[in-house]
Amino acid sequence: MQDSALDKNLQESLSTLKSSAATTVLGVLANVIFGFVFVIAWIKGASLTQAPLAVGAGIAFLAIFPFLYVWLAKVSLLRKGVSLLYSSGKPMVHKAVDLVVERTASTQTALLKNKGRLEDAHKYAAEVGGEMPGMMQNLLGSLLSKVPILGIIAEVQDTLGAVTGDLGALQQNVRGKVDEHIEQKILTQSPAWFWLLVVVNVGLAVAAWIFLA
Repeated sequence: MQDSALDKNLQESLSTLKSSAATTVLGVLANVIFGFVFVIAWIKGASLTQAPLAVGAGIAFLAIFPFLYVWLAKVSLLRKGVSLLYSSGKPMVHKAVDLVVERTASTQTALLKNKGRLEDAHKYAAEVGGEMPGMMQNLLGSLLSKVPILGIIAEVQDTLGAVTGDLGALQQNVRGKVDEHIEQKILTQSPAWFWLLVVVNVGLAVAAWIFLA
């Protein structure tokens, strides 16, 4: 049953990978073609007053927008990989969280609050997921680094009333908070930024055509 669910997640991830790659390539190519075919010609024929606008358009369509499409694609793929890891390997995530709690529970609460996030998340990922493929270890490390786990430990310690000697209770409560953070803050991010980029991209292309063509 678990293997079937993992296969389904892998298929969904592969589909997302193809879709994201195609969208990114389309966005980059559209901007580069628009830049070379139209904007460069506008720069060459621009008047003194149009020159700054034409140069700005060239930078935007040949550099800024292509970079943003690639960057958003990278973020999207990382989020999908983290989602796959979390949905199919939650016990491994919990094992890593338990190890972090065990190693840091005796640290002063104020220091944990100040640090917030792990500085050596990938070290914990490598230690816990020693038999996992390197890519999955990297995803686990990325996931741990995105969660303010040290701050969560401090919060739970405050809730339990000082640094509790019951390590099991502390680990259980921290796991719950980490799950909540991952599900609400990491896995539910919408593609709104991508569509905002598309709208701004198209809007600037239309504006450039109106003022420079």
